[in-house]
Amino acid sequence: ISSRQLLNMKFATLNLQGRFLKLFGNPSINFHCVIYGLPGHGKSFFCVQLSKYFADSYGSVIYVSGEEGISHTARDKFLHSNAGSDSLHVIDLRSFEDVMQAPIQNYKFIVIDSLSNMGIDARKMRLIREKYKNSALVTITQSTKSGLPRGSQELIHDCDTLIQVENLIATTKKNRFKLIGEKYNVQTGISK
Repeated sequence: ISSRQLLNMKFATLNLQGRFLKLFGNPSINFHCVIYGLPGHGKSFFCVQLSKYFADSYGSVIYVSGEEGISHTARDKFLHSNAGSDSLHVIDLRSFEDVMQAPIQNYKFIVIDSLSNMGIDARKMRLIREKYKNSALVTITQSTKSGLPRGSQELIHDCDTLIQVENLIATTKKNRFKLIGEKYNVQTGISK
């Protein structure tokens, strides 16, 4: 096609609003976002807040709780984030195989917490994206002591958006939909 034809093409996007529009821009409906950071810095809290926003705005979100399962600590994250919603479901899956076999293909958003605990690498993530190609994916991975995402850089190259969470501040490090460096305070829920 010519570049003029490309410029005239229309693509389905989420049309985010408010604080998450500032952070993400306007992603495609099946984007993949990787969230990373050291333990205890707010990755899961951020993903619970994002999940609640998606559920309230678009419906049908599944939060794969592969690290904490259905537990007291998982409940507290949802409680402290005021994330109760009939459109936001939580499922306890512990492995790549569980994710591939789960009946979650009808959810618009699939949040996986966390790739590191479930042994999901870049190759397995590509298979998940292929199987759930009509869903947006938000995935959490741990970081190394030096602050870089754990594992191969393939996962980072393949994703659309990369966000580091450090000391309750989420910062875009890669974003195909907007410039990088946007910040979001996980504790206050305010984009900077």
